Amino acid sequence: MAGDESELQKIIRDVTGGDPKALGTPQDTDTESGYGPAYMPDGGVNLVKQYNLLAEQVSELQHTIARASSGGSFSGASLGAYQSQLMKAQAKMKSLEAKMASGTSGGYKAIDYETANLIPTTWDAKQIKEFVNKGIMWGLPGFDVGMGMPEIMSAWNELVNASSLWSVGGKKWSPWDVMDSYGGKDQKFGTMTKGDWVYDVATGERLKYVGKTARTTESEQLNLSSPEDAQVIITQALREALGRAPNAEELAKFKASISGYEKAHPQVTTVTETATAESIAAAQATGGDVFTGASQKSTTSGGVSDAARAALVTAPTEETKEYGKYQGGTTYFDALMQMVGGG
Repeated sequence: MAGDESELQKIIRDVTGGDPKALGTPQDTDTESGYGPAYMPDGGVNLVKQYNLLAEQVSELQHTIARASSGGSFSGASLGAYQSQLMKAQAKMKSLEAKMASGTSGGYKAIDYETANLIPTTWDAKQIKEFVNKGIMWGLPGFDVGMGMPEIMSAWNELVNASSLWSVGGKKWSPWDVMDSYGGKDQKFGTMTKGDWVYDVATGERLKYVGKTARTTESEQLNLSSPEDAQVIITQALREALGRAPNAEELAKFKASISGYEKAHPQVTTVTETATAESIAAAQATGGDVFTGASQKSTTSGGVSDAARAALVTAPTEETKEYGKYQGGTTYFDALMQMVGGG
């Protein structure tokens, strides 16, 4: 309620009317900051932007009426309502055309420096989003997708400072004029493509995603055997090959072989993300990443199996004389046991 407002809130409400572009009584108070008053658009009416929005509305209504008239998809009352909306929109356009032709599109009013810096506290979520998007789109210093209110207030302060300093010699610059100076004269309205998105230049809104809808990332993981696990594998392999446990030298040598092989053959996980209509719509609404909430598919390959680890022990062991003697003796012993058993 108005009775519960602080003095500062009353000033902001009276000055802005809840709209940072609609400001009230000039206040030419200098401050300790060294900056003079800041200037804002008088009344906050951007006639060209309003005219363009009306033109889009008129075009949509004309198409709707044309389809309804040819197909009979609306009742007479509904069709009449659309025609009434069209006439009102066209009348507003003519009124705006007259204002723009006469040069009465609004001037500037001054407010004190401190109040100007507090204007972002009056913005709603949509106004904050438009401000941030526009700054990112036009590459203003300090703007990025991770901005919070402290960063937003700081960025706005820089624009207020610039507008105050540049408003000399009778020429007025608002923070919005400073911001628009980054866009270029031919970029004030319409759309532009920046990165993966088509933006509304006037508002900074994302209109359409035009980037890649799939991306693939790979990650590597080393599955290194513990000293105890490696010893078990080495011992089992040598018992089968030589009929005995490894000695200290053999343990050290084969552990090094297994560790080196494991490091050279990591396990590779490939993740493919595919953006969906829902994830793209969410990114358009929030300013986030289209792959947040995207569908995912992962595959894993590579790595080292226990059989491969054992082969690192058995392969060089099979080339030793000890292996030949043991295997030969085992073969003859087995044959002798079969003969004794058979006899």
